[in-house]
Amino acid sequence: VTNVNKTASADTILGAVDTITTNSGFLITLRDDQLGSKLVNGNGDITVEVNTDSSQDFANLALTGTETIQFTANSTFTGNFQNSDVSIDSGVTVNADASLVTGKTVSGAGTLSVTNLDATLNADFTNVNPTTLNVDFSGGTGTYTGNLTNVDALTVSSGTMTSDTAIVNTATATTVASGATLSLTNLEAVPTMDLTKITDNGTLNADWSGTATFTGKLNDANLTVSSGTMTVDSIATIANASSIVVDGTMVVDASQVTGTTVSGTGTLNVNNLDATLAADFTNLTTTTINADFSGGTGTYTGNLTNVDALTVSSGTMTVTDNILGTLATDGAGNIVVQVDTDSSQDFANLALTGTETIQFTANSTFTGNFQNSDVSIDSGVT
Repeated sequence: VTNVNKTASADTILGAVDTITTNSGFLITLRDDQLGSKLVNGNGDITVEVNTDSSQDFANLALTGTETIQFTANSTFTGNFQNSDVSIDSGVTVNADASLVTGKTVSGAGTLSVTNLDATLNADFTNVNPTTLNVDFSGGTGTYTGNLTNVDALTVSSGTMTSDTAIVNTATATTVASGATLSLTNLEAVPTMDLTKITDNGTLNADWSGTATFTGKLNDANLTVSSGTMTVDSIATIANASSIVVDGTMVVDASQVTGTTVSGTGTLNVNNLDATLAADFTNLTTTTINADFSGGTGTYTGNLTNVDALTVSSGTMTVTDNILGTLATDGAGNIVVQVDTDSSQDFANLALTGTETIQFTANSTFTGNFQNSDVSIDSGVT
């Protein structure tokens, strides 16, 4: 049959036809059950309608014109689209394996649900753009390196999916099911990342391995700063993280980590202590912790447990001797250390270039060493 330019009716039988040739300017439209394994060639166009589950292999389509597989009803497709484009009608849902969809051109007002992303870890959805595109990672452990362009909903239904933050961020919404794990790498490459767009019913991990300022939200992720420096902006939200491990360096305001748990072999630099005067460092246990008081005047009543070095970079910090202890303290600011009992404190730990004052607020027998500090004794105090 040559130079066909028509739509085959439902009762058209092409049983005796072996080859259909359609030339330029001609279009044939028929159902996949009518097409069967018949060879279709030429430089014209063909549209094959699919209205049920199908395992059709469209290798028999050999046109140089446009080949379109059009789904007109719900279908689970397990065949092979070969070089054909795909169109999905409005209200229609097509289920297909990622290996069948990757690299294809898919359009239409319907829904494409892609399964088994875990088996096609480099799947390319660049030209897969129906009205709704859902993708599922189910089972196994794998690192996904493709792209999620145009994906409306990514679901990690089981297993462990590892992927670059920038890749996952392109999906409109992501869900991690109970028992499943999503591990994000290179969080520093998307420092505005809002992990609350990920509905986490399982385990969400995020790894930071560079240097940038984070302004996003951690959701309930397990954060690891494996290397580099993560500076946490004041507008960022990290308090809801399930865990924070710092093996590199984290720079953060005291208000964002007070009372939280941060561990690891790295360095934690805690700034703006003056704005959180009751900060709690009890559960901050990184190898090195530096705290900075900068600006203003305030009396610090929190604790400095686990802090290795305190800097009063500006302003005046007032703190009792039992809170400060022998903590190494320097900076260009001023410090007032209050003493309200007998004391043998050696204030050699104070090395500020600003003013150092030891203030006695209650009676005391002092047997320590004032070093270079000035001394002030309140009224009524001996």
